[in-house]
Amino acid sequence: MKIIETYEKIKKDFLRQDGIAGIFLIGKGAKVSKEEFDSLNDIDLLVVYDNDHVFMRKVELIEGKMFDISYISMTAIRELIDKKVPRWITIIGNSKSEGIFNTKLEEMIHETIDLYNDGTAKLTKDQIEVERFLISSKFEDILNRKDNEPEAMFLIDLLLKKITLTYFNFKRLWPCPDKKLLSVLKRVDEKAYDYCNKVILERDLDKRIELLREFVLYILEPYGGMCSTIEKREFPVGL
Repeated sequence: MKIIETYEKIKKDFLRQDGIAGIFLIGKGAKVSKEEFDSLNDIDLLVVYDNDHVFMRKVELIEGKMFDISYISMTAIRELIDKKVPRWITIIGNSKSEGIFNTKLEEMIHETIDLYNDGTAKLTKDQIEVERFLISSKFEDILNRKDNEPEAMFLIDLLLKKITLTYFNFKRLWPCPDKKLLSVLKRVDEKAYDYCNKVILERDLDKRIELLREFVLYILEPYGGMCSTIEKREFPVGL
């Protein structure tokens, strides 16, 4: 049996159930044609119930293909939208409807897509200042640990992720799963991706630090550059 036939059978089984408000393809499956399903590592489905169904998830190997199925209620989706939970705004904003059977759910999906397309809230001047300081101080931590290469290398990897997420915030892009960070960065900014890629591939510590410095400057210079001090201001707890 072809994967597309397996998928259609699974979808029909859901459609026979009571209380189904909608079915959506999410993840990479929402971006490809059904004929391209064979190229996917897995097929992600979001099944929405019109009752207070608790959030559940099942990952199952069916006919040689992994199916990752999440189950959620309309009530939960409403709460996630109201709280603007980034992960779910991204998931729903990039979903593909395989059937919506509830008007309220349809309205919520359109609302979420609009939220996703509008981007995240613009950072305030103070928030930008905090991000500049945090990245600069973490870069300084790496310089102070050059005599401990494993630790310095580890901190570089951590800062790479931090820089990428900060770039997303600066550009008002909703965050994506870690496994997609590089591919999204490449799509939205080829130069930023090249900087990041060079740091990842470089194994010499000194060269890696200099490449990282270039990446940091590329991201921060439009917003004032690096800064090693910060005036008294509201600050995220724990950072």
